[in-house]
Amino acid sequence: MVGTNVWPFHNSYTSKTVQLINENASYHNIKHKTTIEEFNQFLDEPGEEIRENTFVVLDGEKVIAYQSLCFIKSDEFINVYSYGTVHYQYRRQGIGSLLLTHTLMHLKERAEKENIKIIYNHMVWLNIDGQNQLAIKFKLAKYTDLLSYNWRKSNIPIPLPVLPKGYSFKRPTTEDAEYWAKIDNEAFSWRKNKSEIQKENVIFEFNSLEFSPDFYILCLNERREPVGFICGKEEGPQRGVISTLAVLPDYQGVGIGKALLSEIMNRMQEHDINHIRLSVDANNPTSAIQLYEKSGFKMGKRIIHYIYEMDPRKGLL
Repeated sequence: MVGTNVWPFHNSYTSKTVQLINENASYHNIKHKTTIEEFNQFLDEPGEEIRENTFVVLDGEKVIAYQSLCFIKSDEFINVYSYGTVHYQYRRQGIGSLLLTHTLMHLKERAEKENIKIIYNHMVWLNIDGQNQLAIKFKLAKYTDLLSYNWRKSNIPIPLPVLPKGYSFKRPTTEDAEYWAKIDNEAFSWRKNKSEIQKENVIFEFNSLEFSPDFYILCLNERREPVGFICGKEEGPQRGVISTLAVLPDYQGVGIGKALLSEIMNRMQEHDINHIRLSVDANNPTSAIQLYEKSGFKMGKRIIHYIYEMDPRKGLL
């Protein structure tokens, strides 16, 4: 097996890691290509310690795998989300096991050092051979299923948005960051072990390449108070993604989510986007899944969200 060592990420690996990401994207027929600037912005998300917790596996001078760990802290625990990939030509050679072994050891040391519970979050795409077997091998616990939905342009027109009387849409600015975080945190408060989004993270996102002015939409009530939002972006020729749809619990069930979805779909169609994707938690207690299906989205790939808990206070390491 090549690449038997895991190395801390160094800035000199940046272009080679981006090359790895894009070669895998091409292999899976993903048209969007990651830029060096986008990757650097991802590594420097404020407060999430990603750059200093990114690791690579090498074959000579070639980066053949990488893993980035994103730390989201709360008072009681730290949620750690894993992002990374193994080059498609090097899969099924033990590199995924090598990275996961290194990751769990790294996190156990952190949990012991800080005497805090760490929850490692690991996503498995069932269409990629070997990923689910790896999670089972390491005895990760299934947390939930994420359902991937796709919409493709047809002869059926997208309905125009209909908001309650006095409600309106606006493009968010950094001045809306606190409201944006509040809506996200309250809308998804049903999730177990959820770490709250901070105002600073929203400001960073609004100032990043991730921000698409036409596809970030805030909904205001008749008193001009933010009560919901939707966001997405174009991710390749004629392709778009909807990242998040969130409505404050007290305003759910009155058509705000439906109006936001119709608005972004119409805007994307105006930009010649004819394929839109999104994902939703299978355990979402709201009517989100029904809304997507009624809006013409068809369920596609399934992603399994696994977790591994480490708590030195309970002897779980």
